Amino acid sequence: MRDIYEARNRDLESYLRAFKLIPEQKGVLVFIKGQAVGMDFISRENAFSSLFLKLLRSYALEAVMAGSEDQGHQKQGHLKKSPPREKKKEERIPTPGLDQAKNFLERAARCKEKKFKSVGLGFSCRYRGDGMVGAALEVDSSIPHLAFFAISNGHESGPSSEDRGNFARVGVRKSFLSSEE
Repeated sequence: MRDIYEARNRDLESYLRAFKLIPEQKGVLVFIKGQAVGMDFISRENAFSSLFLKLLRSYALEAVMAGSEDQGHQKQGHLKKSPPREKKKEERIPTPGLDQAKNFLERAARCKEKKFKSVGLGFSCRYRGDGMVGAALEVDSSIPHLAFFAISNGHESGPSSEDRGNFARVGVRKSFLSSEE
């Protein structure tokens, strides 16, 4: 993972420069290639601001890796190739809008919840629904942290269990939640 990060550091830094924390911000809903991939909400503004760059870096790494996978598939001939002598057309990805954001949040709201007593305070809540998984911590009837991730075909392949130590990575968190029963 560190090798990928170091190799793509310039790409990551350009992503990070494109986003600024705004006053009173407590969450982020992220789109990659026009598709909602995940969201994080932290109930306290100062806690969110301290985690903003870490969360953003995690999503940016996911975007860079998605771009690398596309290039890898193209090199292996998995993507449709342009006929010879025809210029390759760049695919234009529409900018997501409010409707796409609402759709993601509505799907998250429809997820089925399973609630477990947390090791510490409160309850650990797990969510599964229409192409997504999520998790929340509930303490004294409030939610200090909530996260939802889009998944494919009801599951997400991901790193092995020994790679799950870095829970901040989007792919790892998504894989962990997808494997929950």
